[in-house]
Amino acid sequence: MPIIIAIFLSDTVIGGVHVGGKTTTEAAQMLKGHLADERYTVVENHKKIATFTSRQAGVHTPTQTELSHVMAQQNNWAWPLHLTTATASTHGVDSANVNQARFNNVARQIVATASQAPRTTSKNAHLTYRNGQFTVTKPVYGTAVTLTSTKQALMQALEADTQQLQLSNAYVKPSVTAKSASLSRAEANAQKNRGSHADL
Repeated sequence: MPIIIAIFLSDTVIGGVHVGGKTTTEAAQMLKGHLADERYTVVENHKKIATFTSRQAGVHTPTQTELSHVMAQQNNWAWPLHLTTATASTHGVDSANVNQARFNNVARQIVATASQAPRTTSKNAHLTYRNGQFTVTKPVYGTAVTLTSTKQALMQALEADTQQLQLSNAYVKPSVTAKSASLSRAEANAQKNRGSHADL
């Protein structure tokens, strides 16, 4: 009876690395080399403001045991009948694969560097009463960043295996826009109350 060696499905990508057709041992070696020193650049207006490696960001290289779990999930529905016809399977970096202390440290460094430049604060859309009418004043999109917004943008870059992180993705956006349902309700109520007062 032939020995069957378990391998990943042909189109499997883990952490941005194509490991299709590889065993867990082979995949672990490939990921170790790729994820350990992957370099990322933070850019704003085409200017580099910071660089860091995946190691500095605390990215954890999957162990053979973890890779075996991923393979087992594939095998539950695909092995061996659909080995060559299975849909591509992608497993990216997520918060479970990151050392939070290192990750937070990189995010703080990015915020500190970004804060050296003048920053503007975003402003929510709001109602303005002028000439007897309520109108919606559009939001203002600023350039300020926070630790929370930077961590979100940083994690998105790691998940997508994007080597260039646009700082604009970390800008704190207005929480209320001209299309926000809460503002639409407030405008409708304001117009209704204004009409009621006009009838008095």
